Amino acid sequence: MSWAEVQSGPLSNCHRVIDVDIAAILYTSGSTGRPKGVVLSHRNMVAGAKSVASYLENRPDDTLLAALPLSFDAGFSQLTTAFYAGARVVLLNYLLPRDVLKAMAAERVTGLTAVPPLYMQLTQSTDRKSTR
Repeated sequence: MSWAEVQSGPLSNCHRVIDVDIAAILYTSGSTGRPKGVVLSHRNMVAGAKSVASYLENRPDDTLLAALPLSFDAGFSQLTTAFYAGARVVLLNYLLPRDVLKAMAAERVTGLTAVPPLYMQLTQSTDRKSTR
């Protein structure tokens, strides 16, 4: 079925989604180190994306590199923040720091969220000179 056929079809009695409905459950160990699921509503997701996009000053002409797992809140935030700002997001399943550096250069990345070990690997990488 095409999208036009779906749009022109009869309205069905679907569940109406509202801003306080559950959108996701992100799993985290938080500050306690004990794993737990954090329930987020649609409103939570939008508010979080708006907050991050605001303090990072993300714009539609930005390209964000999502190198963190999407199951990790900071990784998933790269998607929601980019969507909120109208920015471009590049997904990367990196194996080595040089993969991140090459993607940053090739995609003209303007924003990267990472964890301290990745930042340390990037600063210690001997491949930094070859990507300039």
